[in-house]
Amino acid sequence: MLVNYTGQNRTTEQSWDYVQSTMKCCGWMDPSNWLENVWIKNSSGILYPCSCRNETLPGTDMNETGLCEHLSADVPVYKTVC
Repeated sequence: MLVNYTGQNRTTEQSWDYVQSTMKCCGWMDPSNWLENVWIKNSSGILYPCSCRNETLPGTDMNETGLCEHLSADVPVYKTVC
């Protein structure tokens, strides 16, 4: 599921976004699970799932779904696993 996540609002993606944002978690074993995502892996920028965004940390985008871009490799995501 995470590998092909596009943020295009498909039902399975909405469910995963909901789980991560409400439970304040990221990934099923580790936030690095997202590094296998096709879009993140092939991006020239530093992307992370917006639903993993830990709003208590400084960062850029505050979208609830999709992929967000960050300027440094230290992305502001939850470290707790889902």
